[in-house]
Amino acid sequence: MAATTLQIRSFPDELKVRLRARARQVDLTMSDYVIQLVRRDLDQPTVDEWLARLEHLPSHEGSPGLGAGLVAEGRDEHEHGAPWRS
Repeated sequence: MAATTLQIRSFPDELKVRLRARARQVDLTMSDYVIQLVRRDLDQPTVDEWLARLEHLPSHEGSPGLGAGLVAEGRDEHEHGAPWRS
């Protein structure tokens, strides 16, 4: 995988201290920890992407047992990966 150097200007000292401490807690370098954070964030849909996905879901207004079914579906997505994450 190709890699590049990324520089962040005006990064607050207080955040650097906290970042270093958090990276040490999980036995990562600060660079690896930041990459992990960025990947995790970018793997999540934006609010607009999430809302667009909701618009394409069938309406279930007034369906009996809907809440329990949605909870089960959400748990399944959480355990096995959300369908929008390939």
